[in-house]
Amino acid sequence: MNTYRFMNEGNTAVARSDGSVIPWNTETGGPLGGGEVWRRWEEDGSPTPVAYTAPPPPLPTETALTRVQFKAILAILGVTIDQVNAAIDAAITDPVQNAVAKARVTDSENYQRENPLFALLGPSLGFTDAELDAAWPTALSI
Repeated sequence: MNTYRFMNEGNTAVARSDGSVIPWNTETGGPLGGGEVWRRWEEDGSPTPVAYTAPPPPLPTETALTRVQFKAILAILGVTIDQVNAAIDAAITDPVQNAVAKARVTDSENYQRENPLFALLGPSLGFTDAELDAAWPTALSI
């Protein structure tokens, strides 16, 4: 037997567990149209679709910060760019790699949470991965 789940807040479409999508009539409380879709729905006992559940927010690693949002996350965490540069100086001794890391911090168009630079600098600035993950969505909302 198939299951049915509303796909959106307006309850205007239902997803069937076999992957088919059924337009839904909110006035009658049943599928729109007829034919094969209606017949299969009736064969399944005309079930009540499961309530719509909003998808979870994206994980921090799924969304990049803009330059403004990156500056905001620094402020949220109470970190200055001078502290970040000092952490880079302490962690990266190769002059070319050091310059590249500083450029990535100050000149990038976007900032990916999964960038290894965050894993390298976070602990030296006093932050765990979990703390950075928690601050990321706040910065995304700015």
